[in-house]
Amino acid sequence: MRRSRTIPAALVGAAFLSRLFAGTTSMPSPVKEILGTAYVQATTVEQIPRLALTALLNLMKHDPRMANPGDPFNATDVVDTAVPMHRLVLAAGSSESWLIYYEHGGRGYQRHLVVFTLSGDSAECCCVGNVGKQVESIGALHKAGKKGLITCDPCPKEPYL
Repeated sequence: MRRSRTIPAALVGAAFLSRLFAGTTSMPSPVKEILGTAYVQATTVEQIPRLALTALLNLMKHDPRMANPGDPFNATDVVDTAVPMHRLVLAAGSSESWLIYYEHGGRGYQRHLVVFTLSGDSAECCCVGNVGKQVESIGALHKAGKKGLITCDPCPKEPYL
């Protein structure tokens, strides 16, 4: 881990998420931080800051591509290599932090929630997790967080998603 005199990225991300879910106690702090701030919502992959998107794609073990919401992707283990294995559900963030919630197809369909902190020309993974139910909007994500349905674990050191 790098040592510096600046605030660690994880703390910045946590602060961002805590503002996102202000007034809740069961939501993981990185998610709470983003949802408690004045965030921008991305409705397409292209609207996610390049640093955060690149960091996410670098975590993907196989097929580092992501489809836009509603676009075709490989939701099952019947794979068509012409379309990605991942599809964006929603993303939101600020100049400091971004959360990206997406579908991951294949043998076992999953949804992942990944939070990144942005600083200068780098993005650092703050946490990875999931939501205990399928949500399709920031409002629904906020409600799921208030109900304690969001998990957030330390980021992996190597690609695994």
